[in-house]
Amino acid sequence: TKNARQGDRVTLTAKADPGHVLETLTVLDSKGKALSLTDKGGGMFTFTMPNGQVEVKAVFAAEVKTAPFRDVPVDAYYYDAVKWAAEKGITTGQANGLFGSDRSCTRAQIITFLWRAAGSPEPKSMSSFSDVSADSYYAKAVAWAVENGITTGTGDGKFSPDATCTRAQSVTFPFRAIGKLVDSKAEFS
Repeated sequence: TKNARQGDRVTLTAKADPGHVLETLTVLDSKGKALSLTDKGGGMFTFTMPNGQVEVKAVFAAEVKTAPFRDVPVDAYYYDAVKWAAEKGITTGQANGLFGSDRSCTRAQIITFLWRAAGSPEPKSMSSFSDVSADSYYAKAVAWAVENGITTGTGDGKFSPDATCTRAQSVTFPFRAIGKLVDSKAEFS
């Protein structure tokens, strides 16, 4: 609405342009006194409308990129993806503040990334792979992946958690996790 009455709760949404962040948001009453704002998350703030007009002041600043890991330069093509994965708890990297950008991933790591991205859902039962111990960090992830048709293992009752995840596997796992069909075939020979 264009107008609010005294006592109404007003919600403001402050959205920064790409590459910028909201630095400060201030709402002043007609006497220049700052009103109390409640941060609701996602750029939404609320305040109680006073008697009279208000002035809203938003200050935006350029986003300062900081590397989530020492070996992830802010200008790397994968910077945003790694930062997102770290912020969402999908990866914690490796020891000593390193991500291991140039290292290969194992099948267990890729399945665990997917499981965490899905919210770490509790599997209905544990998998029966002979090479997946129930106390391994990836046991629940593998069980979830089996239940959801993401993997059937590598044969002979094994999952091969320490095997390098091939490029084919690393695109097949998320494809199955998303569960979508493609409209055309791949253009790779």
